[in-house]
Order: sequence, then structure tokens, then C-alpha cells
Amino acid sequence: MKPLLALLCCCLPCTLWGWEVEDFSLRRDYLELENHLDFRAYQLTTRQRLDWATTRNGFAGSLGSISMERFYHDTELRISKEPAPWLEVYLRQRQTEFAGPQTPATEVGLLFGGLWRFGPVGSPVHEKRGGDLGYALQYGQAQGAEFLRLSWINQDVFYNEKNVRSPNHDPAWNYAQTPVTRRLEAGWMAPGQLWQFAWEAQSNARLEAQGRSMTRQGSQAGVKLDGYVGELASGLWHVRWWGQGEQRAETSKQAKARQDIASHWAELAYDLPWGRHWRLEAGLAQMTYRNRIQGQDVAEDYDHQLRTNQAFGFFEYALAQGSFLTTSLQVGQADLRQGWPVERPPGDASSTELKAGLGYLFYRQRDLSLHANSTWDLDLVSSRKWDGGSVMLVFGF
Repeated sequence: MKPLLALLCCCLPCTLWGWEVEDFSLRRDYLELENHLDFRAYQLTTRQRLDWATTRNGFAGSLGSISMERFYHDTELRISKEPAPWLEVYLRQRQTEFAGPQTPATEVGLLFGGLWRFGPVGSPVHEKRGGDLGYALQYGQAQGAEFLRLSWINQDVFYNEKNVRSPNHDPAWNYAQTPVTRRLEAGWMAPGQLWQFAWEAQSNARLEAQGRSMTRQGSQAGVKLDGYVGELASGLWHVRWWGQGEQRAETSKQAKARQDIASHWAELAYDLPWGRHWRLEAGLAQMTYRNRIQGQDVAEDYDHQLRTNQAFGFFEYALAQGSFLTTSLQVGQADLRQGWPVERPPGDASSTELKAGLGYLFYRQRDLSLHANSTWDLDLVSSRKWDGGSVMLVFGF
């Protein structure tokens, strides 16, 4: 199949989101000027990403510093077993924290059948009011050569029934409209090609406060695409794109407020061997993030935008079998726009960011890989050289 045709009909990274009641509150999450370069620096290497794309049982995680106060944090756990030819049991958990804190999302499924499978899916929780329950239809095997899964999940399905007072909970809110999550995931592999795709949308959820004229509501949607064309031994193109949006609103007799959050990432890179010991990955990436709050009172308005275009190069030097020295270089134009409440001045800034990395990669294919990396701000070399550190870990079991 030609690469362009594959792009048009292709295919999965795992999206996995979930609401908690506190997620409906309006938050002033934010990013700093160089954080999109940090995000790119803390991604898995090409070797790690290819292994993880075809791993059914394992863990992948990345932790890196993005400021003096915060970490970028991205972890995913996958477990899938077939106790019988007609039964699959799976668990997966995902948490990504970048601009602000996020609740971990966990999903378990019990699917019956052969090539086509169907069964219940849901989320295990301590408080029954927060449980999700739905069903999924699946073709093939996750992370396999051909894979398709359609999911329909009713979230917080028992919330109103189980929403009772406890020492840790005041049952002030009830659902007037419970959210439903619809998800499509697909994967396709052939010699020299790997494509993965995921789409997820959550319908509008509406909470009402008991005894008060106040409501909270929100919805979210996103799409992801990951594609590889070529071979690691001779040269490999990598295409990555994702976009995500969220909307929240609060309404009372006194005021109304609405929040819109949107982000996207587009990347094109080429990875190739260079001589006997070197590998080079070079690419271009664009990232945007916007968090906007609009209220009746202008003092409550908030508009935070960050847009970054960057070019990057990542180098591996083989020290021994499964042992690599890594270096990287990133240069990007970052534009930050901040509209604060009236008592604070605007925080706009633009800068050409230059960042270097130095690390060590231990790699044992599909079994264990660990990348410890340090990053250095070359554009601030006169005042602050050290930028931050990160650890990226992938292992299968």
C-alpha cells in the first residue's frame, strides 16, 4: 500500500479520559514559554515507541521537569489475557499531566467471542457513584496486525443513586444529564508500515446543585494518529498528530462563566542509521495550547495561549550492545499570550528557544528500555545552564 493511501485509510494510540465531579470546575491551567520544547524532549525514543506500539502487556512512562514547581507526567499500563480461546480480559490505565493535574483513567473489559468479540467494559472505583459501565465490540487483537474496537461507556452511571453524604463527601450536586463516552480505536500493520488511530468523544454532562440555582456542565473530544513508514534498519518516516478540546460552564442566578480548552500537536520526523554506530532522528513539530475563561465579570476573564514551531534532532551513539549515548538539539519559536483579570498586566512574550539534551539509553528489545536524559537551556547559557531532567521507561511482561 502506498504511504499516501495508508494515511487516508489508517489507524490507534490509546486515548482514555474520564470525568470526576471536580473536573467540572473552571481551572486556570497554564504553560510556560519553553514547555512545548520540554514536551518534545520527554517523548519516548523511536525504538521505545515502536516497541510500545505492539506491546499488549506492559508499562510505558515518562517523567520530566517543566518548571521549578511542576513535572510533565505521562504513564500507561496495559494488561490483556485470554484464559480461554473465546474470552479476553483486559485492563488499561492512562494518566497524562502537562498544563494541569488530571485524574487517572482506568478501564477493564470482559470480551467474548473469536475474531469478533463483544462484552461489558467499565471502571473500578472505590465510591460506587463514580463507576462507569458500557460495552465494546472488537475485531482482532489490540496492538495486533489488524485491530478495531468500538466502545460505548455510560459514565458515573450510578451517581445519583449512590450520591449520599459521608465524612469525605457533601452530596450537593446531582446529574441532570449523565455523560456518555464513544470511542473508536484501530490499528493496521504491514511490512514496512504501522498505523494507529483513536477517536473519543464525551457527550455533554450537566450537574445541578441541590437547593441552589446553579449548574455545571462539560464535554470533551479528541483524535490521535500515529504512523510509521519504512524500516528501523534502513530509514523510517514517522507521522504524529493529535488534537483535543474541552468545554465547561458554570451558571447561577448571579453569574455565568464558560471555559474552552484546546490543544494540538503535529509532527513529521525521519529516523535513519548513520554509519556503524550512529542513528539520527530529525523532524519538525508544531504545538498549540489555549485555555480561555469568559465570564460576566471581566475581572474573572482569563485567556492563556502558547504556540510553538520547532525543529529537532536526536542522536544515538552505540556504546555496546543495548547501550547508547543520546544527544539532542531543539530550536523553536514560542509565542505566549496571556490575558489576566483586570488587576494584573498582560503577560505576553515571544522567544527563540534553544535546548540541548544529553542522556543514556539502556535498551533490551520488548523486555526493558530505560532512557535517562538531561536538558540544557542554550539560550540562557549565561544565567542558567541546567534546565531539567527526565526518565522514560518501557517494559513488557
